[in-house]
Amino acid sequence: MYSSRLGLPYLQPSQAQKHVTHNEALQKLDLITQISVECFALDDPPTALEAGQTFALGANPTGEWSGHAFDLACWGGEAWLFITPQRGWIAWGRCEQELRVWNGADWVATTHTPEHAPFFGISAIADETNRLSVAADATLFSHAGAGHQLKVNKATSSDTAALLFQSVWQGHAELGLAGDNMFTVKVSDDGQTWHNSLSIDPSDQSISLTAGSSEVRVSDTGTAIEGTLTGSAVQASVLDDGDGKVMRVGAFGLGSNTAPITTDIDLSNSISTGFYFVENTASGDKPEASGHLIQMRNGGDTTYADTLHAFVTRSNLWLRGFDGGAWSDWTGLGGVHGSNQNGTFLKLPDGTLLCSVTGNLTRVAAGMLSFTWTFPANFLAGSAQEIVVLPVWDRVAAWAIAPGPNEISTPFIASTTENSTTVQARLLPNPSNSFASTDAGFTRVLAIGRWK
Repeated sequence: MYSSRLGLPYLQPSQAQKHVTHNEALQKLDLITQISVECFALDDPPTALEAGQTFALGANPTGEWSGHAFDLACWGGEAWLFITPQRGWIAWGRCEQELRVWNGADWVATTHTPEHAPFFGISAIADETNRLSVAADATLFSHAGAGHQLKVNKATSSDTAALLFQSVWQGHAELGLAGDNMFTVKVSDDGQTWHNSLSIDPSDQSISLTAGSSEVRVSDTGTAIEGTLTGSAVQASVLDDGDGKVMRVGAFGLGSNTAPITTDIDLSNSISTGFYFVENTASGDKPEASGHLIQMRNGGDTTYADTLHAFVTRSNLWLRGFDGGAWSDWTGLGGVHGSNQNGTFLKLPDGTLLCSVTGNLTRVAAGMLSFTWTFPANFLAGSAQEIVVLPVWDRVAAWAIAPGPNEISTPFIASTTENSTTVQARLLPNPSNSFASTDAGFTRVLAIGRWK
């Protein structure tokens, strides 16, 4: 009698030579336990054999294997032991380096090897959707001597290849290629409604950062901002002059009002277009001692070709330009008016200088009244002035003498230097008497010339 599944011989009651039957059963167990064959589908018996070698026969075995198609043949050292495989038996093929299963008709490669397993779970259950499932505190992907890539592939552009981040099995963030070939970072508060926060388009390398209705898009053509800018990087008010801030609508913020030009403003190629404060220690051709300089330059870093200077002071706006060889003269857009102890003056944009004074004539000699006037503003060195004594003059007070109207000359210019002039009035010939020391008069004098 034999076992119903493996066909192992049973020991019979009062059986003689029980060891023979027992050894036959052990030999069969040795063959079918942990099956390992030399080769699959072999038809011709090899000539060099070692005890224990097992072969999975093919459909047309020859020689000593004849009549044992698809059987397992094991060389016992003196004879062959044949066993017919049963459906589901698994054997390892040394020639093929492959694990195969007997399906009742042939030995076929099993799909349940680590290389071909349809599901794989590590401390977790894999299923049709999540065919690889891992439950662990961490998962490590390391290199094999160099770098390492984690690849996520999709079938078509409209499919999704992404990493989904969940909390209690509810998605809240996803990054990857979601429905197209743009790299996208999406977020969701409830796992149902999703918002694109970051998108990178590979077609033009543009980057879009979105939050609600606000969006910042950076591309090779520039940066586009949709929405309102806020925060400490934006001016707190239209008068906020903090460095590095974004200027508000209606504010003044180009350049700096705290960065003085301490060198020669005629060599202003060292600064960029902007607003600057020029200290009185700055050298160069300045229309006034100090003020604010507005520089607009259309040249490179080492030239100031096509440069315009606007020099702003309390009383005037001055303009000049660079024509490629030299700076032009400053032109004021408004006259400069001033006064001091020497009188008043008016500088006109075309370079004309007008100075005026009401001068007191005092006695300098018995028959002469005179005063010397220092101009309230300097005329251009080497230029000529036109001095006009207005025909208006009178006594300061009652004179000690009372010369007749025909006995005193009209005040006239006696002498003129670059920065001053002397005005006199004299008694005419045959005066009845002379001026007293207390006698004085006044007259109005106008000087006209150029200041530039």
